[in-house]
Amino acid sequence: SLLEGAWEPIQKWIGYLQTRMDDHLITREEEKGWCLGDWVTLDPISIPEPLVNTCLFVRCLDMLIEIAPLIERHEDIPALEALQRKCRAALEKAYFDPATGHFFGGTQGADAYGIYAGLGDDRTKQLLIEKYDALGHFDTGFIGTDVLLEVLFRIGAADTAYKLLSGEELGSFLYMKRHGATTIWERWDGLESHNHPMFGGCVRHLFEGFLGIRQAYGTGGYRAVTVEPQLPEGLGYLRGSLQTPAGTLRVSLHRENGTVKHSIRLP
Repeated sequence: SLLEGAWEPIQKWIGYLQTRMDDHLITREEEKGWCLGDWVTLDPISIPEPLVNTCLFVRCLDMLIEIAPLIERHEDIPALEALQRKCRAALEKAYFDPATGHFFGGTQGADAYGIYAGLGDDRTKQLLIEKYDALGHFDTGFIGTDVLLEVLFRIGAADTAYKLLSGEELGSFLYMKRHGATTIWERWDGLESHNHPMFGGCVRHLFEGFLGIRQAYGTGGYRAVTVEPQLPEGLGYLRGSLQTPAGTLRVSLHRENGTVKHSIRLP
């Protein structure tokens, strides 16, 4: 019922964003206004705003294409898919380098954004893993940090995700903690607010990524789930739970004699 009630306002929002586009890239927000994109990256922001905004828009269209059959809006799917194809083509034309496999040189999570939008190839995935394995900390803004982790788990790179989440140098959560943080900072370097929720969104990956608990595609209300945990090499065990409408779903994994043993309890 929530999705049914939201559908028409969402359609208006999709229509509005198309008026903010140039050649199917979202280049502006308010009339004669700014274009926000990502921000609070470790170094001065350089990833293009239209790349960030249009990749997020493509992902929103993914969600709508998934939602439409649940509320019997099948007739809206072809237009959403056509718009999505045009936006993906525009992203590829503007930012993808077919010679290297990079999006915008991989700057500040650009490759993760490309993969998130359903673009790139196997080289893009490998380049992403290699970059962050070597870097060992985040260089992304508050949006890109969440996107990067989602993509790493999606492509089976839990070890890389764990390396980033357990890093202690500048550009990591433990850097904040080691420098006196009791709540998450607004910026990696500690300037400005010391109690800001923006980077906290990636907590969901502890459940969706490591524990692997996800609502099955094309379903609502956790009527069906997939459990596909990833235990990184640096961890001896994982355990946690998620509250669903049907009850508590629990997952635990631990290493024992060279193997990983698991327990999954479904409500």
